Amino acid sequence: MVGFIEESKGVDFKPTPEGQHEMVCCRVVDLGTHQTEFQGQARFLRKILISWEIPAVRMEIDGKDVPTLHSERFTWSFHEKSNLRKTLENWRGSPFKPEDFSGPPNGFHIKKLLGVPCYAQIMHEQGANGRTYANMTSIMRYPGKPEAWPKAEGELIFFDLDSFEQGVFDKLPKRIKAQIAGTPEGAELIHRGIMRYQADDDQQGGQQPRQSNGAQSGGAGGYSDGFSDEIPFAPCVL
Repeated sequence: MVGFIEESKGVDFKPTPEGQHEMVCCRVVDLGTHQTEFQGQARFLRKILISWEIPAVRMEIDGKDVPTLHSERFTWSFHEKSNLRKTLENWRGSPFKPEDFSGPPNGFHIKKLLGVPCYAQIMHEQGANGRTYANMTSIMRYPGKPEAWPKAEGELIFFDLDSFEQGVFDKLPKRIKAQIAGTPEGAELIHRGIMRYQADDDQQGGQQPRQSNGAQSGGAGGYSDGFSDEIPFAPCVL
């Protein structure tokens, strides 16, 4: 999985430090459909972003001491070889079972990742553009009972384009909002007057990114739409 550094004017973002970190999932964001290229062929894939707070790595934003944020970007696919499926199975410490594919009410819904901690290994890699990328090279289940788990310090955010909520969209970082608005799903919501977005809109109250280092790995929205290689997510502990 390859990380990226979120850019923002006026803030000096640095890659997540190398090493093993205790992390708490704080965001699951449906990024919509994006065009990628594989072996010279264009492909259109649904993407999601999963973000974690790192309590032990701090930074100052607007005079406030906050945990660093690390993000990974994945294709919304649960084929047995997909990065997303392998990551989540390592995170929960066990493979998915047939009942996890059953959809509502007993399937496994991706929103349930919010607030779940993990241990993850981060390594740095120098890109061809000279930037340092922070890669999550491994992830593992957090030990102990849920009541003893570390808690996220910020707001837990779940954003689903198929169940669009303007208030949740407004809380996303500006760069992420721009990416979402530029997708076919975002364009359709704007055309229908459901999504309010302006490229130069610096909305008050919208959370600015602390740090993001994402990975490339579609409906995102939680449960799958009946595709046999996609696992729906439901209420359960990883």
